[in-house]
Amino acid sequence: MRKIKIIPLIAILLFTGCAYFNTFYNAKKYFNEAERSYSKTHRITPKERREYEKVIEKCSKILEFYPNSKYVDDALYLMAISYLRIGNRHKARRKFEELFKFYPNSKYIPKAKVEYARLLIESGKPEVAREMLKQSSKTTLEEATLLLAHSLALEGKCDKALEELKPVLHKKKLNEQRKIDALMLAAKCSYKTQNYMDAIKYLQSLQKFVLADSIKVESQVLLGDVYFEMDSLDRAREILQRIDLPPRDKRRPSIEFRIAQILLKKGETDRALKKFEQVYKENKNGKYGQLSAYIIANQYEQMDSIKKAIDWYKRASNSRVNQKIADIARQKYIAYSDIEKYQKDTTDVRLKMAELYLFEIGKPEKSVKIYKSVVDSASSEDDLKRALYGLVYIYTDVFHNPDSSSKYFRILKEKFDGSIYVRRAENLIKGD
Repeated sequence: MRKIKIIPLIAILLFTGCAYFNTFYNAKKYFNEAERSYSKTHRITPKERREYEKVIEKCSKILEFYPNSKYVDDALYLMAISYLRIGNRHKARRKFEELFKFYPNSKYIPKAKVEYARLLIESGKPEVAREMLKQSSKTTLEEATLLLAHSLALEGKCDKALEELKPVLHKKKLNEQRKIDALMLAAKCSYKTQNYMDAIKYLQSLQKFVLADSIKVESQVLLGDVYFEMDSLDRAREILQRIDLPPRDKRRPSIEFRIAQILLKKGETDRALKKFEQVYKENKNGKYGQLSAYIIANQYEQMDSIKKAIDWYKRASNSRVNQKIADIARQKYIAYSDIEKYQKDTTDVRLKMAELYLFEIGKPEKSVKIYKSVVDSASSEDDLKRALYGLVYIYTDVFHNPDSSSKYFRILKEKFDGSIYVRRAENLIKGD
């Protein structure tokens, strides 16, 4: 009878051991597959997301049903990384902290600290992350150095980031992917610090490697930007036009937008406007669509094609991608629409137009021209006061031209001494 009882018990134990081992084995398999893809692109595809979710599901079973197994620290680490990759920072933080608290001697601790620092950087706590990275072990030193440089770059401290990168860049025996990451970051930091020749050098070094599509395109775009800033406009356009992307690729609008900027800077305004219109059509609800609409409107405004400027400012204001641009476009759309409504060439209309150009559109030189025309032809004292005060205001507060300000103030004081306009002009000139 005893043998009959023992056999099922052994079978159950063996089955249980196999079950949790298989669960862990499968979790590790999915994790390694997802990490292999992620390490090449640093982007999560739907396939990788599913794999990370499977890791979380299987590791959760280990923690729930086998809390005393030797794979608990493994499960915590795999879950923390998986949550981090799919963007669930709150749950990732919890798993990292459980690992640090309950398994301080785990083999995963050095790597976990680096990844936790990545989470802190993404959560807007780069200083705390840097403190953690300074404690890195030799096994994670290179990765920690790259992450440290990345955190400094995110804060705009590109000079310091480049200093951190120097030992990594000069190291002969370095993991290929880390070398690629280091060169790309060094190129970006050199570009931001206007060390354009260094940026070109790093980007050229990148070409020695077999690059993932995302890095290849990003490096070419950056090289185009470098030459653009160096005023090598034809070279910049040549580089950008060589980038071969499918018609519906999401990166196309940014590249076409850059080409339009090059054409505009070269003085090829008509071609630039056509290119900006193309970008707008392809990216109407996106960042580059709104920017293109705003630039088109601004160009038509400079060309005094007010009707076209109004149309394009309206389009730019309808987008909410960048609220600041939308607000400025809306302000100009309303101001120019009001100017278009004024049909009669009366003094009152001209004074209103001068105020719109000054306060709503930001073209004080046009306001000056209108105010001077009113001074030369005003039929009423009130209109003349407003025009003279407007000229004093612009020459004092906008152009900072004391000679012209004094000239129009003297006329105002001679004709209307004691009026509120004279008192306001005096206070303006005194800086009260």
